Amino acid sequence: MDNAQTGGTAIGGPGLAGHVLTLPFYKELEGARSILVAGAGGGFDIFCGLPLYFGLRQAGRRVHLANLSFSHLRGSSARELAPGLFEVAAGLRGASVWGGGAYFPELYLARWLASREGSGTIYGFGRSSRLSRASLGTTMPRGGRPAAHCSSTP
Repeated sequence: MDNAQTGGTAIGGPGLAGHVLTLPFYKELEGARSILVAGAGGGFDIFCGLPLYFGLRQAGRRVHLANLSFSHLRGSSARELAPGLFEVAAGLRGASVWGGGAYFPELYLARWLASREGSGTIYGFGRSSRLSRASLGTTMPRGGRPAAHCSSTP
């Protein structure tokens, strides 16, 4: 079925809103230029946000990925941008990269993205961190705000 038959914008087209099947959530994002998609259940939850990440990027938005992390971020070689907020880049190297264990979903995802897009950065929130809007502003341009969150837990 084409746009003429549905009377709206194609799903996956340049716009986010306008199609009869578009969720109201996308209308809220229509004016956003920079969006944070964050997994909030810990572990691999950020992976459930990847379809949203790729769809928003295809629609021309700047999208950041973040995750509430069960990894020992402070013990890794990830750079701490603000108290409890870490930048996990695909190129992390050295003995301390794993933080004492091989469980590091943010690094796996950063490396996977880098292998496909040329670069990959995931922001990790420590479990005990108290993030403020100021901390989130570290990863987003002035005026940006967290606009989406993804969790596979009920």
